[in-house]
Parts: sequence; C-alpha cells; structure tokens
Amino acid sequence: MRSTTAAKVRAAKLESKSETTSAEKMEILELAISKRQKLAESDLDMAQVFIEKGKVAIARRRLCHIIDTYDGTDAAIEAQAMLKKLRPAP
Repeated sequence: MRSTTAAKVRAAKLESKSETTSAEKMEILELAISKRQKLAESDLDMAQVFIEKGKVAIARRRLCHIIDTYDGTDAAIEAQAMLKKLRPAP
C-alpha cells in the first residue's frame, strides 16, 4: 500500500510541472503499466475465485474481459490458458 501511495504522489508531482522531461514521461508510463498489470492480476485472481466456487459462467466472462482489456499482459495469457481448461459454454 505504501508503494502505491508513494507512486501516486510522484505521479502527481510530475504531472503538475508545466514541462515534463523524457525521464519523467518514462516514469509516468512505467507507473501506468504497473497499475494496468496489477489490475489484470486482480481480475485474474477474481476469476480463479469464481472457478473455485463453481461459478464457471461468471469466471468465463471475467476471463474474456481480461483477455480483451489487458491484451499482451501475463494475466491475459494466463486467462487464455484458464479459459481453455474450462468446460465449453452451454
């Protein structure tokens, strides 16, 4: 939690400057990528919970959402593998 707060503060400081350097732009980009990956991983964890609870239809929708929304992430690749393992949709 502490690192997320620190990242938000750094991003806010960088965005408040009138001119942003290349290094600062790269830092903002890296923060955005990190947040996107964390969101994808969180969604993947939720899909896994639905699978464990036997809510396969909900898990399938969540996995498809991850694949569509977070294309190119490790979570999207994992979601594709998990989706293939689920039984076919009715």
